[in-house]
Amino acid sequence: MILHYLWSIWQFGTPNGYNTKSPENLHIIFAKEPWKKSNKKDPLEQMCKLIQRQEAVQIQRAHLGQLHGPGFFSRKAPTIFNVPDQDSVDDSKNEDDEADEHSGSWEDVDNAEPKELGGNGVGKSTEESDYTYYPNPRLKVARTPTKTLHGSKIIKEYQATNLTKALKRALSSRFGANKSSIQAFDFYNFDFSVWHQFCLYHHPLSFAPHEDKKRDVVWVQPAKRDNEGNIIQPGVGDTVLFLYAPGKFGIHCYCAARVRVIFTLPAHLRCFYPHHLAYVKLFTGFNAVPDSLHGLHTLLHATQDGGRLTAVIPITDIVLACHLAPQYKHVPSGIKLDCFANLLSVAPRFFLNHYASHFIFLLVSTVNMFILQ
Repeated sequence: MILHYLWSIWQFGTPNGYNTKSPENLHIIFAKEPWKKSNKKDPLEQMCKLIQRQEAVQIQRAHLGQLHGPGFFSRKAPTIFNVPDQDSVDDSKNEDDEADEHSGSWEDVDNAEPKELGGNGVGKSTEESDYTYYPNPRLKVARTPTKTLHGSKIIKEYQATNLTKALKRALSSRFGANKSSIQAFDFYNFDFSVWHQFCLYHHPLSFAPHEDKKRDVVWVQPAKRDNEGNIIQPGVGDTVLFLYAPGKFGIHCYCAARVRVIFTLPAHLRCFYPHHLAYVKLFTGFNAVPDSLHGLHTLLHATQDGGRLTAVIPITDIVLACHLAPQYKHVPSGIKLDCFANLLSVAPRFFLNHYASHFIFLLVSTVNMFILQ
């Protein structure tokens, strides 16, 4: 099963997050369990038929869930900024605070802004819908925030330089706030509830129903400093994919971003949006066709007026955690590559590493197969 990984690993090294336990578990599903359920007389034929029937039932169940259930595509795309396509840009987890892990209870985050994108391929050709599956995970976040901070402290500790600008843009463009009114808001002195993580629980893939369920944990944590202000532990800001362009096909529906802050609005502003938000730094759209050598999509930093393009989005727009691998040949020569180097900031070009987990490999590789055909 894993022979197709060998050449890539020889050429590029072991991918971050690679785990050989994924194929190890398959002998239980496809050998031990069917053997137990056979009558031990001509077992091979019985075992094969059982596996075929199980897959048929699960695929049909997934299909009915798409038709009659809550739908796999119920997320609304952000409309508060324009992310440039990569082709238009010039070529120039440690342990978190115990409050997150042991704060008691977690809660599901309901999608407050549903938008049907076509759970069974509505809006796309039958051929496209056969090759694509769009993740719509269940979100969970701790009921109790990790901490409550002034806006000015969030900006300083979490490297959220454009937080106030991005938040005002989101309130006026997406959440219906009056633009002239929010200009008077002093976000620097407002108190925000801040979280350091949330979880994404993915449904089984409709075209691979026997695969294990996938859970992503999205972490954000500021750098820790000693009494003299020296960094003793680098900060964490995970990279994710969020829904950006529902009218496009496959991976091009999504945009990559780095999460810097997870928060909710102050109490007196929750009439605009009462749920969790994320301040993110954006990357460009993916290149149209993956690289012919290794099959990876490339992307760059999204910039505007000489600085990084940022946005505030609901965390319900986030569908997947991802691994962005720096293209080291493009890293400036003066950068010292040590444990404190922030490669997601200093490297100008990246690969979307869909070998990081078997789940995202299945998602991306099936779409790439369709594109290359």
